[in-house]
Amino acid sequence: MNAMTRIIHHVTLSLAAALLLAVSLASAQRTPVSEKVLARVDTASAIQESINESPDSRNVAYVARDNAQQYVVLQGKKQKEYDGIGTGGITFSPNSKRSAYLVKDGSKYLVVADGKEQKKYDALGSEPVFSPDSKHLAYVARTGVKQFVVLDGKELKAYDGIGVRGPVFSPDSKRLAFIAKVGDNMRVVVDAKEGKDFETINGTTMIFSPDSKHIAYTGMRDREGRVVADAKEYSAFRTDPDGVPLFSSDGRHLAFISTAAGRSSIIFDGKKGQEFANIAEGSLRFSPDSKHFAYMASAKDLWAVVFDSKAQGNYANIGISTLRFSPDSKHFAFVAINGDKQYVVLDGKEGKWYDGIPDGNPIFSANSAHTAYMAKIGSTWTVVRDGKELPSVESVGVETLSFTPDGDHLLYIAVTHAGMSMMLDESAGSAYDVILLRRGGKILFDTPATFHYLAAKDNTILLVEERVK
Repeated sequence: MNAMTRIIHHVTLSLAAALLLAVSLASAQRTPVSEKVLARVDTASAIQESINESPDSRNVAYVARDNAQQYVVLQGKKQKEYDGIGTGGITFSPNSKRSAYLVKDGSKYLVVADGKEQKKYDALGSEPVFSPDSKHLAYVARTGVKQFVVLDGKELKAYDGIGVRGPVFSPDSKRLAFIAKVGDNMRVVVDAKEGKDFETINGTTMIFSPDSKHIAYTGMRDREGRVVADAKEYSAFRTDPDGVPLFSSDGRHLAFISTAAGRSSIIFDGKKGQEFANIAEGSLRFSPDSKHFAYMASAKDLWAVVFDSKAQGNYANIGISTLRFSPDSKHFAFVAINGDKQYVVLDGKEGKWYDGIPDGNPIFSANSAHTAYMAKIGSTWTVVRDGKELPSVESVGVETLSFTPDGDHLLYIAVTHAGMSMMLDESAGSAYDVILLRRGGKILFDTPATFHYLAAKDNTILLVEERVK
């Protein structure tokens, strides 16, 4: 592994160094790749954990050091040196056109946004946060003993403290929420309006509805976890203070887990559902059309999926992260686990047993017509597409599996003796030291026939663009 591979390996998925054999999907042709140099990395000065890829996978930035000073390298250009750069490195806006990062300048701290220095403060809290539309920037600052949120350069009301999560924007970018500490209590502030006091509020549970009209969170008062949705507090139900309430896609429904006397149930729009021995936190799912609801529940030692209030199956375990609806909401799939075997359950039908099916699987095509997943057979792997196994392979990037927009082909990363390659069906792309994919591991398409990704070779970061004929 060369120096470049060591530096940026953390943003790639873990892959074994082995040769991937060809698979027999419908053959797809690809044009010669187009490569554009984005940056040449000085491996002696670059800080490994700071490397960050823009959301559109067309830019990369990182922090480097020069003796006691640190600086950002953005678009291949060295920025101003400071006494320190925030541990979170560079934050890109969702549209990838803006950037921000925290810096230390002497005894003061400031945010550098779009290359411009903002006001200096005694301390800064959370990393800078861009709104979903990329038009607004917010972060937490401190002057003296008081903390406050800075929104687009304007200081909001000061409090005794601001929650560690910092400010949260609504999906439509028009609303802002954060947790404020007042004395020994905490309260949520939404659009400058303060909510009720709680002993503690878990910032990770604070969410806006997809339509941005509602907000929900959990807090602890009188030793009981409570859910708050807008101005309504569900004090009649006890809940895990770390449990995350969930809105439906259309924002009209709210669900969360309530636990009392050792039994768990779903509170759906304020109404209590069936009781179970346990309901898995993080398993709640609404379908994209908001017409269906599913979650994972147990009766004694076995687990089932409760789909529209009906329990289905009895399994030793179920992969929580594998529960998913198809884009058209007509299909539902998950990975069931019995002993040392795993298998996909699609629309209630159990598939073949395998030695392992990793997180990130199965996947649906955009048109919901096809499914695919990676499965382990002994020491080898196979791709299962619409229930049919492709030829076994030694190694494949299990979380990189993606359908092309039309659903006709599959893309994923392979490792060969020459390095990492992007596979398009049975066709291997150029070999690189590393292929960089953002968290989630999906390849980005610009059009139904063109896709791109970032790769590194010989200490150089490249923008690679390809076309499917």
